[in-house]
Amino acid sequence: MASGFDGDIEAIELFVTEHYSNSMCWGDFKPWMRWYRENKLLGYIKGEGGQIEGMAMVRFVDDVQRAIEEPYFNDPNLDICWVELVIAPKPETLARLVDLLLTVWGERKYFAARRNHLGGAIKQYPFKVLSRLSFKGLTQLLSSSKQIGS
Repeated sequence: MASGFDGDIEAIELFVTEHYSNSMCWGDFKPWMRWYRENKLLGYIKGEGGQIEGMAMVRFVDDVQRAIEEPYFNDPNLDICWVELVIAPKPETLARLVDLLLTVWGERKYFAARRNHLGGAIKQYPFKVLSRLSFKGLTQLLSSSKQIGS
């Protein structure tokens, strides 16, 4: 019986194909996902019943163009966190994924991604924008807004 990621690979693949239509053109993306996982670049959240609730794949690059042109390039010492794929149907799942990223890799100067809902535009942002989406960041934001409204 497989355990850990090997046991979850089928569930992760199904989750991706159910929630991200572009995955249909990838064919068998298990080897690609395994590369991300072996390099601690794939994180996922499981619910209480063991079902996959969200997943993300990131790499660290020195230039966004390099992330696009070299799909297996990664150097954990570089300043740009390239978000290859993130699927988080609920805001709290995204916050948990960001917390996981911060716990494993820490903050960077920037994060960048292809924004499919913006026509595939590539966008780069200061990393603090992403950090605000973590549970810690959301808690600070809610705390600040309560103080303003008081």
